[in-house]
Amino acid sequence: MKKIIIILMITVFILSSAAARDHKRETEIMKKEIPLRGESEVEVTLDIGLAELYIIPGEPRNIVMAVIEYDPDKIKPVINYDEGRIGRLLIESRKKSDFGLRGLDENASVWKLGFTDRIPLDINIDFGLGEGELDFSGLKLNGMKIDAGLSDLKVIFDKPNSETIRHFNIDCGLGELTVEGLLNANFERFSYDGGLGSTELHFTGTCKRLSEAKISVGMGSVEIFLQRNLPVKVYYESSFLASVDLEDFKKLHKGEYVSDKWEDKTDYGLILELEVGMGAISVEWVD
Repeated sequence: MKKIIIILMITVFILSSAAARDHKRETEIMKKEIPLRGESEVEVTLDIGLAELYIIPGEPRNIVMAVIEYDPDKIKPVINYDEGRIGRLLIESRKKSDFGLRGLDENASVWKLGFTDRIPLDINIDFGLGEGELDFSGLKLNGMKIDAGLSDLKVIFDKPNSETIRHFNIDCGLGELTVEGLLNANFERFSYDGGLGSTELHFTGTCKRLSEAKISVGMGSVEIFLQRNLPVKVYYESSFLASVDLEDFKKLHKGEYVSDKWEDKTDYGLILELEVGMGAISVEWVD
C-alpha cells in the first residue's frame, strides 16, 4: 500500500511540474510573531504540504517568528496559538477550494520559521512535498517527530541540546534526507522508517548517554556515519534480500556486533538495531 501511495505521489509531482511551468505567480508575504508569556514549554505542530521550509534559531523573546511567501490563490497559511503553561502552536498550509494541478507548483510557498531557545519545544512536523533545511542547533527540544513524504530535507544539530528527547522519530517516504549531528540531539530513543529514496544519518556530536536507535528501510538506502571512538553495539539479522555493510565491527553472536570501544557496562554510546527489506544499509566511521 505504501509503495502504491509513493508511486501516485511521483505521478502527481511530475504532472504538476509540467502544468506549472508557464504559470506566473503573484505572491503575498505573511509575517507573524508570537511572544513568550511565561510558558514552561510549547508543543509545536507543523502541517505543510508543498513548500520550501526553513527552520532556524530565532529571537529568544518570541516563541516563533514566521515569514511566509505564498500564492493566495493556492494556499492559506494558518498560525494558531493556545496560550497556557504548556503552549500549543499550530502552523499549517490550507489549500484553497479551487486547488488544481496548477496549484501544485513546487514553489507555491516559502516558509521561514525562527524558534526561541529559552524554553523546551516538542516539535511535530508533517511535510508533504518540497525541500527544506531544518536547523535545530541550540534549541531546547524534548520531543521531535518528522514525517516527510516526497521531499529533499536536511536536518541539522550543530550544538548540543540541553534537554532530553525521549522519542525522536523520522518517517521518510521518498526523496533524500540528511541528518547531521544526531548525537547533539540528545535522544534516548531514535527511530527511522524509510521507504524508497536515500538517507544519510550522521551520529556525530556530543554523546551524553547510552542511546538506542532503530533503523528500518524498505527498498531504499541508508548510510550511517558513526563518530569514531563511539562505543556501539549493532543488532542485525542477515537476509539474502538485503545488503548490510558493517565497517570494523566484531561479531559476538548471531546477529550481534560490537565496536572495539564497546564495553558491557558502558554508560554512554549507541545501540543500533537494523531492519532491512530489499534495500541497503552501510555503517562506517568518520572523524
